[in-house]
Amino acid sequence: MADMLNILSGFMRGRSKRRQEDLQLEQLKLQTQARRSTEKLALEREKRAMIKEQRDADAAAQKQKLLDMFLQRYQTEQGTEPGQSQTTPMGESVTDALSKVELSGGQQAPTGQSPMSKMSPMDMAIMKMGTGIDTLGAGRLEEQQGANQRLGRQGDERIAIANKNLELNQKKVNYLPQKTKDGSTMMVGFDPLGKPTGQSFFSAGPPVETKEIDMPDGGKGYQIINKRSGAPMSAVVPTKHPPMPAAETASKVTLAMEAQNMIPQIKDMLWKNGKYDKDVVYQASLPLGGVGKGRALKSMFMDALDARIRAATGAAVTKEEWPAYFRMYLPQILDSEPLAKDKIKRLENFMGSYLETLDPKGIIRNRVKATKTADFVYNPATGSLE
Repeated sequence: MADMLNILSGFMRGRSKRRQEDLQLEQLKLQTQARRSTEKLALEREKRAMIKEQRDADAAAQKQKLLDMFLQRYQTEQGTEPGQSQTTPMGESVTDALSKVELSGGQQAPTGQSPMSKMSPMDMAIMKMGTGIDTLGAGRLEEQQGANQRLGRQGDERIAIANKNLELNQKKVNYLPQKTKDGSTMMVGFDPLGKPTGQSFFSAGPPVETKEIDMPDGGKGYQIINKRSGAPMSAVVPTKHPPMPAAETASKVTLAMEAQNMIPQIKDMLWKNGKYDKDVVYQASLPLGGVGKGRALKSMFMDALDARIRAATGAAVTKEEWPAYFRMYLPQILDSEPLAKDKIKRLENFMGSYLETLDPKGIIRNRVKATKTADFVYNPATGSLE
């Protein structure tokens, strides 16, 4: 018996462990999908930002290229050889010269200081029409290019930081044990910042024990239960058959059950289709045992009561005792319907009380099958014995 219980206990633990592993695998799948979705959204945002920055940088480079071509053409027309440094006689760059133009409120700088200072208003208008850049905008190109480069470096740094955080979240998960209500141990994952990652699995099942069970039929059995909560973990395994009742006790229970099984038929004869039938009561009160349906009612009443008395005392009801039983439990002609219901209710209690005393737990009743009370049974639909 102990080996069987150990096998059953091991089987239950194995099944519980498999369920836990399946749950853990499903949780990891869901977490992986959620993490991948979040990573994809973050990368898409970074990609859109990089594309926008690249477009801005390309636009600035195009403007610078057009401006250089225009200035080179202007220098050629003014006698400057192509390829020479675009500096003023004082060694200033084009950007420095343009900044002076900006500081002067858009007025031309002194002659000889910058190529831009030699531009006529018509040349400046042509440059603006060809490149979309005026003298003030040309001075700001270098500053804009520097800002674009800084933004590009910042974008690269953000991508590197995001990848680093993603690597940390994927690889560095700390699992801490936590006890559940049923006594099992669950490992819960936390990221490096101490936030739950949603990853968890069972490392140990709940503590179990074997408990002896009293079976409803009087036998014994064992069941594996949770040691902490008391919840059942397996079905009841019978280990001891119920004791056999004494033959005399079994026969008494059989007689009492036969008597009790006649009560529903007596009710159907008195209340056909839910309506109290006074004609049946009148026919049962006639001499020589009654006539028709009343005779069948009285006969069934006497059979039920006689079986009940025989089960309790071992003797049949005497001729002198019948009038008293008729008055107590059988409806009479002058009885009202409520009184008739009360008599049948008392008859039903009288029949069932003996069974509750003889077999309080219902052990014998569960093992004894009631036999058929008679070859002929009253049928309320036809009003005859069949």
